[in-house]
Amino acid sequence: MSRNPIVKEVNPPNEFSDLKPADDMVVTINKDGSPRSIFRDDTWDYSATSSTLRLLNFRAKIESITPVDGVKLASKK
Repeated sequence: MSRNPIVKEVNPPNEFSDLKPADDMVVTINKDGSPRSIFRDDTWDYSATSSTLRLLNFRAKIESITPVDGVKLASKK
C-alpha cells in the first residue's frame, strides 16, 4: 500500500515561469521603513522586524553544501 507524499511539487503557471525579481528589489526593511536588504544580497537581515529570524545567509548555506563530486565552491570574498 503506497501513501501520498506529504510534500507535493508545485509548478507555477507558464506565464510566471520567466518572471525574475529585480536585483535591487527590497526584501527586508528597517523599522522606519527604509530598505535593509535587497534581493541580490548574500545575506538578508530580518533583525529589525523579527525576534526569531535575524539573518538568512545564502552564501554560507551554498558553501556548506558538499556536491556529489566532493568539490566545494571557492569562497566569494
